[in-house]
Amino acid sequence: MLDKLDRFDFSLLAENQRGIERESLRVDPKGKVVNTAHPSGLGEKLTNGFVTVDFSEGLLELITPPFTDQGACFGFLKDATAYTQQSLYNNEIMWAGSMPPDVTEDEIEIATFGSNPSAEMKQVYREGLALRYGKTMQVISGIHYNFSISEKFLDRLEIEGFSGSLMDRKSYLYFRLIKRYYQLSWILPYLFGCSPVCAKSLASNGASYLQDLDETHYVGEYATSLRMSDLGYQSKAQESLFISCEDVQSYVHDLLKATDTRYSDYIRFGVKDENGTYLQLNDNILQIENEYYNTIRPKQIAKCCERPACALLKRGVEYMEVRLLDVDIFSEVGIAEETGLFVEVFLMLCMLASELEYNETLVLEASDNFEKVVKQGRKPGLALVRNGESKNFKDWGEDILKYCMVIAKYMDNGLAEKGEYQKSVQAQIEKLQDVSLTPSARVLREVEIFNGSYHDWLLDKSAQHAAALLKYDIPMKSRELFDQQVQDSIEAWQKMEDADMGSFEDYIAGYFNSACG
Repeated sequence: MLDKLDRFDFSLLAENQRGIERESLRVDPKGKVVNTAHPSGLGEKLTNGFVTVDFSEGLLELITPPFTDQGACFGFLKDATAYTQQSLYNNEIMWAGSMPPDVTEDEIEIATFGSNPSAEMKQVYREGLALRYGKTMQVISGIHYNFSISEKFLDRLEIEGFSGSLMDRKSYLYFRLIKRYYQLSWILPYLFGCSPVCAKSLASNGASYLQDLDETHYVGEYATSLRMSDLGYQSKAQESLFISCEDVQSYVHDLLKATDTRYSDYIRFGVKDENGTYLQLNDNILQIENEYYNTIRPKQIAKCCERPACALLKRGVEYMEVRLLDVDIFSEVGIAEETGLFVEVFLMLCMLASELEYNETLVLEASDNFEKVVKQGRKPGLALVRNGESKNFKDWGEDILKYCMVIAKYMDNGLAEKGEYQKSVQAQIEKLQDVSLTPSARVLREVEIFNGSYHDWLLDKSAQHAAALLKYDIPMKSRELFDQQVQDSIEAWQKMEDADMGSFEDYIAGYFNSACG
């Protein structure tokens, strides 16, 4: 559809929506991961829709609602980040990087949510993650960028040979986006990867592409995002797992099959210990759908007790969740607005480009390219593979950004902006032309100049952000909203604790046996 852009009404994209999820560890003034309970000033983590936790008690997760205005979305994230920092215990700050500081398994406390079955399920799921992958992998932080394209825009796209409801059209186009995304997403860690360094405790066996940086850290000489490498979110059980992205039905079928297929290593762990305490939800390849590690997910808002895959099958795809972005060390909120703007252009490119055939060959080729870039993305002369043939990294990147600029111009014109989308693409073109402008290169350059270790440098960055957030005057309207959410979360949690929700066994049985039809 790239040859038909003049036919599209890009002003309809004003109804696009975006939201951001940002993870961050709480640390003490020395940069040590803390085990203090979730701050009471942030309410109940099970029921607070803006500030919760991810895997561990100290791994904060900040969530914005969806916004049609990108500036408003980032404004909310700034207010939420400041509110969170101002609510932490004395001297605690938010760690500014994706990779955790030097930490042992014993120093990480799995999050608890209460005694009701829903809370128990969350905790047992996390116990299973710790058993399967270790705790340190689970406290790696990231940014999730959620994006939905205007229904009016999608409804008016001309799709040759396609007929169906708006729900079917949306799902078709989003899965079309995913296929191209897999092929091209290697460019994102090059442009935005901010984790070329990791603690040695996270890579105890070392790796051929790592070198000593200091006493406690490794560095990848040309690495862009160790978070997305084999040191980050990886699963032996999922290495041979093929989840089709041909369409929503195939995707849901394969995902549910993985949650119903036992895996030998997990069988050996057992589901319960000798005392009858749950060790994991089950011994299948995936305990639940969310355990599937992927750099992008098609999402539909699930109802109470509804499985995510069932929500997709019943109501189609509502938005895309981009999951490969590192926390931006140089931003107080973990992501720059420019990054969000470019991601939106990139996703539009993936949807409007010609459709790819989705198969295991494409997935393997894309996976190999992605692995090369996260480990060696800044290496001069790096070659990738496109459709079975070697392709120079820079040449292919220039092709991608050329098309991104074309789309950005239409988006700027249609939305009556001041060229913000084009500026975001131009900034990425400059990174491709000059590798020193990439965040990963900037990290290593600043660490070299800094008079101290990598840990001390990142702690200093974290402290600077914390100081700015503590001084930030949160708008009264936002503060009142967060205060009310804290109070509402406490009341909602108490109702769940007081309610008779049945036994935990009955609850999880009902969850897994719920029909998707």
